[in-house]
Amino acid sequence: MLRRGLRSLGGETGSHGLLAVFFVLAGILLLTVLLVVMLELRSAGLIGSGRRPARRPGARIDTRTPPEAAPGDAPDWKEVGERPTRVLRLLVDALDRSHRIGRERHLTCREISAQARFDTERQRQDFAQVALLAERELYGPIAPTRVPEKTLRAAQALHARLLARPARPETEP
Repeated sequence: MLRRGLRSLGGETGSHGLLAVFFVLAGILLLTVLLVVMLELRSAGLIGSGRRPARRPGARIDTRTPPEAAPGDAPDWKEVGERPTRVLRLLVDALDRSHRIGRERHLTCREISAQARFDTERQRQDFAQVALLAERELYGPIAPTRVPEKTLRAAQALHARLLARPARPETEP
């Protein structure tokens, strides 16, 4: 059937027509592959205007300043406890203000937990618990995330201790 169609185009013209059809189809295939690759790179956040990876819908990082008016004022822990990310921000700010952590701004919560100077291992564990809850709030299933009362009390006590100077360098057992 293809041969009959090519013969109808004419002898010499038929081979040129077949070659033209081949190049057109190859070009369409190449453009399709390039389009798919570009869309995949864009959705992965590797190219495009934002250059940030996509997150699940509804995940929002709370960029507002924690509800504390001045460094001497205590935050409203009941209000803050409704968002683990806000509790985590308070703890990280306390670590920063008391110079218990370096000035690197691009550390993950696990890196902060490992590198920050805590007085005891219990303080490190309390910080890690809040960091885990904040991570669940951001990247977990869409559901209201509250800080449990026990964890919130521990975070409040940790916040007060972190604002004080480190008692002594932490030693590993």
